[in-house]
Amino acid sequence: MAFHLTGLARAASAAPQTPSTTPSRTKSNEEYERKMPEEKFRMMDLEIGLLLNRTWQPRRFIMTRDALHFAFSRDDNEIDHIPLAEITNSGIMKDAEHGGTRASFSGPRRNSVSLASHGLYTIHIATENDGYNSGRVYYLQAESNEINDRLLLAIQENSKAARKRKASRNIWQRAQRRLNEWFNSTPVQAFVIAVISLNFGVTILQTQLINHESHSGSESDSSLWDRLNIAFVLFFLAELAINAFANWYVPFVSNPWNLFDALVIMSSLLLALIPGQSVGLKTSLQAGRVLRILGKIEIFKTIVNALAIALVPVLSVFFILLLFVSIGAVHSVSVFGERYPEHFGMFDVAFVTLFFVTAGEPWPDEVRELTEDGKVRWSMMSFCFIYTIGTFWIFLQVCFTVLLDNFIAASSRMALEKKLMDAQMQKNEQQMKNPLEPLLLSLAREFSDDQDLSDRLQRIYQLLDHDNSGGVGCAEFCASMRKLHFDPPIHVTASDFASLTQDGELCDANGELGPDEFEAAMRKQIQHFAQSKLSLITEERSMQDLEFMQFGSLKMIFMEQTRTQNELRRISEQLLGPFARAPSTSRVRRGMAMEWRPSRAVVPLQELAPVPA
Repeated sequence: MAFHLTGLARAASAAPQTPSTTPSRTKSNEEYERKMPEEKFRMMDLEIGLLLNRTWQPRRFIMTRDALHFAFSRDDNEIDHIPLAEITNSGIMKDAEHGGTRASFSGPRRNSVSLASHGLYTIHIATENDGYNSGRVYYLQAESNEINDRLLLAIQENSKAARKRKASRNIWQRAQRRLNEWFNSTPVQAFVIAVISLNFGVTILQTQLINHESHSGSESDSSLWDRLNIAFVLFFLAELAINAFANWYVPFVSNPWNLFDALVIMSSLLLALIPGQSVGLKTSLQAGRVLRILGKIEIFKTIVNALAIALVPVLSVFFILLLFVSIGAVHSVSVFGERYPEHFGMFDVAFVTLFFVTAGEPWPDEVRELTEDGKVRWSMMSFCFIYTIGTFWIFLQVCFTVLLDNFIAASSRMALEKKLMDAQMQKNEQQMKNPLEPLLLSLAREFSDDQDLSDRLQRIYQLLDHDNSGGVGCAEFCASMRKLHFDPPIHVTASDFASLTQDGELCDANGELGPDEFEAAMRKQIQHFAQSKLSLITEERSMQDLEFMQFGSLKMIFMEQTRTQNELRRISEQLLGPFARAPSTSRVRRGMAMEWRPSRAVVPLQELAPVPA
């Protein structure tokens, strides 16, 4: 049932009128903007504050049955909207301005209002990553907390109704989602693990009594085991069908544990339906079903995945060890084949003998026998010494070391990724994300110096300026940003464009961004982005954020220092003319200022004297 909020439209219209703060629009902006919904479709219509660039911007807010629409204050052209069905979370925050949220669009705004300074609540709205708003988090404030409460209730109720309408359009997807939630719930997974364990216990009992039954010839007991086996197979087959339906198609086939379950269950089904199979083969396959528990419990799954990653580099060491054993087998056949034919007569016999020795078995007694006069056979013993040192002391130790090192590294990496993912999910609702953050992070990490940053910004501008007109308006900027290769796409609205250009102050006479204006605006955004990242250095961040904090911020500092020095040098040359020179690093020594000298004059050391205070 949709929630209607009455009276807010009248309250908004009765509020004191202020001069319009709508920025001037170019022709491209008017083509980009759409008209706000008609009055008959409006459920709410009021003035709110929208957090942009760390300041509260006045915006017109209209709620309809399917979306939240935004426009500039007292304007009829839509600049952004949020589909209600794509809202993942919404709630109240009480510290939006004092650290609860952080925006990267910074700087004063002429038309900004401060609503958070009077103890007002802030409504945060999180959107889907793959939806229209690309995972952006919006922050809203009304003129009072009472309206904030009613506004939040309206958003939550209508968002829930919109999601139900969206789900009802596709019965298959709705059934899949509900079945997936039920199948992956803790009680259901615990019951499946219990049945797998019970099946393994029955298999152990069957193997304990299998020889006794074969001697006694009891057909009733044998049929009982078959019936139990068929019951377990049918249960696991039903579980596999539910899992496949709930996750069909790509999520199911892309999970290797699902493929392993399907292989084990289908093999068991075929073996149960084909008559005349040996009891030992059936019980062996039944015992293999217990391995499915490894994919049901998270800690076991982590261990198996880490082992799989660690085994890849170990295989190269195993291959070298295999070559060493093969070379030893060829040598032993050539040298000791006639003396010890039962152990080294042919290559396969010698290979098996050396393999068992590598596995820890002792050397054959004939090999260790002394000569008739009680002396050691040094030709054979030298081969044994070299082989033992090569296999036991070198290759096997290297195998264990590589396996352990890669296992620990893989386990640590997986644990860190899971921890960062959980932390990011917890903070996603409380952090104001800059829509340009993927682009800013890429630029801040990759540029090498000031000129390289300018070149990169100019190349990006060429991508944004599709018509090569030398100017990028709001419509072209918003549409082109979404086409850049980022996942999720960059969702920029007219409000963001106005905030980026400081309400048009950075635009040219046509209200568009030229190459120089775009570079100046993006440099400001990169600087604010670096400051916001450094302010989060005490929090637990992702590896990309940590890398940027360590290296990207230092590059920004050095770049700004170089730009400042170049600007000072240019100003000095303009003011002083031929007498200008770069300041000397030894200008200040021992707390005393040194006097300036023309750059072309040769100053003896004895002429340098401190200037009287």
